[in-house]
Amino acid sequence: MATAEKSCLSGQYEKGVVVLATRPYPDHVFLVELAVAPAHQGRGLGRAALSRALATAQESGAASVWLVVSNGNVPAIGLYRASGFTPVRRLTSCHWARRP
Repeated sequence: MATAEKSCLSGQYEKGVVVLATRPYPDHVFLVELAVAPAHQGRGLGRAALSRALATAQESGAASVWLVVSNGNVPAIGLYRASGFTPVRRLTSCHWARRP
């Protein structure tokens, strides 16, 4: 199984501004997480991080990039649509957690 790779944009990850994590698979890349700290949103950092992830996926030969986004995350949905993503299916998920 592939391991998650964390990338950063211009050192911003270390400052806690942008988090970008991808998981490579043989035929596609799964965008695990793309987050921009609220105080830094609206500056194009998410778009730049996504562009970097898409370029890296293309360079690796991936046929596609997949992601999951909450139906209520309207800004992210707008970014993904503007970047060429289209919905392929709607999921209903249940998140589980437990304390150690």
